[in-house]
This record gives sequence, C-alpha cells and structure tokens, in this order.
Amino acid sequence: MQVSVANQHKGAAEGVVSLDLPRGWTATPSQAPVRFAREGEEATARFSIAPVTGVAAGEYSVKARVREGSATFDAGYDVVEY
Repeated sequence: MQVSVANQHKGAAEGVVSLDLPRGWTATPSQAPVRFAREGEEATARFSIAPVTGVAAGEYSVKARVREGSATFDAGYDVVEY
C-alpha cells in the first residue's frame, strides 16, 4: 500500500506515517518517516499489509495517519479497491 502525504506547512516539516488496521493485521514497516523541505512538497510511504490468518472475504477499513509532534492528521484519503 502506498500513502502519499503533502506538506501543508510553511517551510520544512517532518512526521511519521502509520496505518490503522483491522485487529490482528500487520503492516511492514509499522511506521514510516516523512520529511519535507518546503510547503507543497509530497512524500510517499510504502507498506506491506498482512491480514490475520483465516480472514473471511469482505470489505475492511485501513486508514493512514500522520503524526507530527503532538498533532495527528488523517483527512484527505482515497479508497483503493483491489
């Protein structure tokens, strides 16, 4: 899974991307750092997701979050179906 993050801050910024997964699922890596030199710059974090063994076919929610200091951002994402 790819997560694209855009810097909305004036100037440089950095944060950590993680995924909110269904119970028992895992992501590798569990989190990924993103760094920006300027406003408007974009970065991509890549994750491999493994469902819990024996998961039934169906629709599951995976949500990306970016933590920057004490702030967390999780708005502005697209749903991708495979």
